[in-house]
Amino acid sequence: MSEDRSLHTMSEFYRRLIEYISDGLCVSTRGDGKILYANQAFLDILDIECDPPALVGRRLDEFIPAVHPGGLLADMPAPADTVRGKEFHFRTAKGNERSVIYDAFFAEWPGAEGRAVVLLLRDISEWRRTDDALRRSEEQFRSVFESMTDCILIWDRAYNYLYANRAAIEHVGTTPERVIGRNMRDGLGHIPEFMKLWMSRIDHVFATGKPLQVQDSVPVGDRLVRSESSISPIRDSKGDIFAVGVVYRDITESKKANEALKESENKYRGLFESSRDAIMTLEPPSWKFTSGNPATMEMFRARNAEEFTKQGPWVLSPERQPDGRASAEKALEMIETAMREGSHYFEWTHKRLDGEEFPATVLLTRMEQAGKVIVQATVRDITESKRAEEALRESEERYRIQFEQTIDALFLADTQTGIILECNRAAMELIGREKSEMVGQHQRILHPSEEWDGKFSKSFKQHIIGETFVETKVIKKSGEIRDVAIKASTFDLKGKKVILAIFHDITKRKKIEEENRKHMQELEVFYKASIGREERIIELKKEIEMLKKELGK
Repeated sequence: MSEDRSLHTMSEFYRRLIEYISDGLCVSTRGDGKILYANQAFLDILDIECDPPALVGRRLDEFIPAVHPGGLLADMPAPADTVRGKEFHFRTAKGNERSVIYDAFFAEWPGAEGRAVVLLLRDISEWRRTDDALRRSEEQFRSVFESMTDCILIWDRAYNYLYANRAAIEHVGTTPERVIGRNMRDGLGHIPEFMKLWMSRIDHVFATGKPLQVQDSVPVGDRLVRSESSISPIRDSKGDIFAVGVVYRDITESKKANEALKESENKYRGLFESSRDAIMTLEPPSWKFTSGNPATMEMFRARNAEEFTKQGPWVLSPERQPDGRASAEKALEMIETAMREGSHYFEWTHKRLDGEEFPATVLLTRMEQAGKVIVQATVRDITESKRAEEALRESEERYRIQFEQTIDALFLADTQTGIILECNRAAMELIGREKSEMVGQHQRILHPSEEWDGKFSKSFKQHIIGETFVETKVIKKSGEIRDVAIKASTFDLKGKKVILAIFHDITKRKKIEEENRKHMQELEVFYKASIGREERIIELKKEIEMLKKELGK
């Protein structure tokens, strides 16, 4: 009885062990594949929702699809053989993908006709997914490394090349087969001194476990190649260094670019410092000034940059601008316009720190500096130009008054086209037309057709060739012809050659001259008639005297 109890205990122990192991266990007949036994793990792997006894008598192929004709158990060629560690992929009744490794062998089983097939399933789905993810990750990283323009090299402790990406292979000028597995000592185009230097660097990283950042300048042919490299230890899962990797970059062109940039920066800094215009920067969100050149300090009479950069544009402005708007409100609007459009140019009234106001032009330009968007302001004091403009405006007004009030008619015309550019009130009275009827018209409109000579009038042509004084005729809008004397001079006006002609109406004078000419003609006839009569009287007197003498005899 004791031995039976012991066997029963052992049987119960193995039964419980089989029930609780994570591997799926299934026993089936070889011929038709009917299930004789299955543990809970087997049901879980196959996504079967029932108790294990419910599977007894069912066919195994109902739950595990056949891989090929003959089914899963076709892998068992003979009762003496076993199948170990075979991988199998299938989809469960619930549609879940499963990857399993299974062992299959024959064993005695109560109630089975002949030996039964024992199937042990181990679910490796998660491991397979992880393995696939790692493989994809490795492929992705390899793809990244291969597409990088930087050279990537990996050496072991003996200086053997373990890896070189495409850029590194191309840099060496060879093929992967001639690099991977080779030793640095084999040459591969390295300069001996340079190779020894790199071997010492690799030794250093292996010894210290710390990365190195280095820069080199190496003569290659007729040029000097500059490079920077990052040398890092590569550790295994235990943290031990098994290799050294380097990321190498040719910085020859970037060095040249940096030097050119530095030279450009120095040049522009020189311009910034020496500019006569005030140049300053403003930054959001406060939009206070953050820098200013020496001209800025002088313009706003700040003692130093610290005093100036405490201010905002509205502080260095009167309370209101000439248009009546508040400086603080309008300044923000000007900045927003520059930020939106890239730049903005306008006139502004500023105020120095001592309170003196002055007119200025302001150019705001949106810029990026050290990753931040800022605004650069270029301010020019236009006090003197404003005074000059005012003086010019007063002068122009004075001359315009004189131009308009001159008694003689004045015409301004383009020498190239003959177009009338301006005329005064006396000109309108002389021609009998409004200014709008003459300005923009050809100067031939002023003369009767008999005075025309091709493109221009006869008098206009005479002025062009240098005759300053001519007499001619003009025609009024009414058709009346008037005699005029024209005195003209040419000069440049805003880059254009023009004629200023003074028309003096000589119609009355011409009429008086004509009347005087006719009167003189009449006097001349009368004179001649009178002289003839006196001569006849003298002759008659002579004849009478002769008759008297004859009678006296």
